[in-house]
Amino acid sequence: MTEFSTIDIKGNPQTFQYLIDFNELDNEVTFRVFSIPANEMRWFSYRLKLLSKVIAKSEHMSNNNCLEFAKMGIPESIIEIASQDLNTDIQSSPINPQSGSFLIPASKKAWERLILKNKNAHFDAEQGCFYFTKSEKI
Repeated sequence: MTEFSTIDIKGNPQTFQYLIDFNELDNEVTFRVFSIPANEMRWFSYRLKLLSKVIAKSEHMSNNNCLEFAKMGIPESIIEIASQDLNTDIQSSPINPQSGSFLIPASKKAWERLILKNKNAHFDAEQGCFYFTKSEKI
């Protein structure tokens, strides 16, 4: 597993680890985030659909009712990590419901925090979606 660090809501550094599951049949990728030491029964998940070689769409983000992942800065960090690891731009679901796909309020807040944190994130009002433009690997 790969480690990464975040800053929680109180400004404290936190360290987590993640692994990536590829579902080639559905063209989906899921990032599963674990605490250290890992408890394989408890994780934060972030699922994306690969739309092309250059863009992936956020499909689902959840702490799976595991409160140890709440308010830890994981959503903003995992979007950046997904972009780097997949070498793609990331597009959110639309903020207005379209064909059953829409951004829930908690995910919208995560994207808004990401915009404040990273210059590669922005909101496209015309499309009604947030975007994270890939950056060079650190």
